[in-house]
Amino acid sequence: MGQLLMFVLIAFAIIGLLVFRRRTLAKMSVRNIVRKKRYTLLVVAGLLISTAMISGSLVVADTLDYIINQNTFDSTGSVDEIVSVPDDAGRFSYFN
Repeated sequence: MGQLLMFVLIAFAIIGLLVFRRRTLAKMSVRNIVRKKRYTLLVVAGLLISTAMISGSLVVADTLDYIINQNTFDSTGSVDEIVSVPDDAGRFSYFN
C-alpha cells in the first residue's frame, strides 16, 4: 500500500511540475474539460468500463485455471511415480 501511495504522489508531482511549466496548456485542458462535460464523462466511463472488463477477464482466467488444476489433483488422488530396478535376486529395489 505504501508503494502505491508513493507512486501516486510521484505521478501528482510530475503532473504538478508540468502544469507549472506549461500554464497555458493546463488552462486550455481544464477549460476543455469544463466546456465538454458530456464528452469528458463519456471518455471517463469508457475507460472505467474497459478497465473493469480487462480485470474481470483476468479474474475469470485465474479462477478457471485454479478449478482445472484442483479438479485434476482431486481426480488423480495421491499418484506418485515409482522408479524401481531389479536386483540380482529378481526383487525390485526402490529408491527415491
